Amino acid sequence: MALIWGNNKESRKVSKQSFEDKVIQLLEEMGMININYLFNLIKHSSTLLHEYQRIAVGLENLIEEGKITVDEDNNLSLTKITVLEQDKLKDQSVWEIEKREKEIQRKKEIIKRYSEINSLL
Repeated sequence: MALIWGNNKESRKVSKQSFEDKVIQLLEEMGMININYLFNLIKHSSTLLHEYQRIAVGLENLIEEGKITVDEDNNLSLTKITVLEQDKLKDQSVWEIEKREKEIQRKKEIIKRYSEINSLL
């Protein structure tokens, strides 16, 4: 697995995140995309087997995490759930919700650090 994403922990994390961001960006732009077309958009001909493995493993991870779904025709789309927001139902992608939660956690951490520094003053 290390060879697909990189040799160390940091490069693996960056590679996985970059791949995930690219797939989500394409799905947000196109709405739905066929897996074969996705391979053509992302692959690099110089390292075809390596790219195929990276894309296959990356898509498998996104499917397991529930961020994308695959239909019977191998078309990918963002997984959407219906949430109640401001007294009305709204469809949101799981990706968007997770992204918002990460941003909230980041802001909470900033507030926590600031309160620790501020209490010392």
